[in-house]
Amino acid sequence: MNKLILVVAILLASCATKPDAIVPPVEKKVHIDSSILEPCEPLPSLIKGYGSSFEDILLNDMTIMGLYAKCADKQKTSATLLRKFSNESNP
Repeated sequence: MNKLILVVAILLASCATKPDAIVPPVEKKVHIDSSILEPCEPLPSLIKGYGSSFEDILLNDMTIMGLYAKCADKQKTSATLLRKFSNESNP
């Protein structure tokens, strides 16, 4: 009789503990500026017969540097967002 009570007590004790609840992952809603995902603008070239002066070449180079800076910033932002939303620990 004592063994039966002991077995029933053990069974009741094991049923009393509940396993940890499984929490579903939180769905992230991402709002990304569409201009970040667009390709960079093409680089301008000097037109044949035009742009042979030093000033024209200098203006063309300044335009290229500005386009490069915008494109580099856009790519850096895209990479940061991808790392952030892929749950990588090192953004």
